[in-house]
Amino acid sequence: MWRRGARDPARWDGIGVTLVSPGATETSFFDSAPGGLPDRGLLPAEQLGKTIVWTIGRPSGAHINRVIVRPIGHPV
Repeated sequence: MWRRGARDPARWDGIGVTLVSPGATETSFFDSAPGGLPDRGLLPAEQLGKTIVWTIGRPSGAHINRVIVRPIGHPV
């Protein structure tokens, strides 16, 4: 798992590595995708960005291992 491979050497320097797993996100990706937008709720890109900024701003000494981001009401 690449996350563990990146996290192990970084931890000695006080660097945390967090895996962010977003659901389908509103981006230009779907502009050229066959079939267009999926028939389900999409996460606004701005909301995903705010979640990542929140994760980066974690309290000193705390490590957030994994963040799964989905729109409210979307099954995990």
